[in-house]
Amino acid sequence: MKCPFCNCDVPQNSNFCTNCGKPLRQQNYNAYSFNAFNAYNPNEPKFINDKAGGLAIFVSLIWPFIGFMLYVVWKNYKPKSAKTCLITGIIGLIVFELLARFAVLVLILVFGSIVFSQPPNLIIAIQNVIFQNLLLI
Repeated sequence: MKCPFCNCDVPQNSNFCTNCGKPLRQQNYNAYSFNAFNAYNPNEPKFINDKAGGLAIFVSLIWPFIGFMLYVVWKNYKPKSAKTCLITGIIGLIVFELLARFAVLVLILVFGSIVFSQPPNLIIAIQNVIFQNLLLI
């Protein structure tokens, strides 16, 4: 039997060429990527199961910075999952910001009316400033 790559004689039952080391038979490599010469190339990632799991989406929504880190880690190997985690992280950051502004508004309205019970004009001025800041999102 002859090697199709280097044209060297090899034993009949060989899986690889004894001269060049290339595989002689088509083999099933599910977890690896191969180039045109059927040699392993680590720079060509094979995308396997590129779906972001529910836990990754949930964690990215609750802790946006973990979503950003998952994006950085997965962007070359799981691009769809990475993009999903990035988008979910951005949404989580926006929701967190809106909830924080709403909580500050409620605290100022509740405790501000108690502390500033004498001058109501000051409370109205504080409320106007808060509502103007909320509109500048």
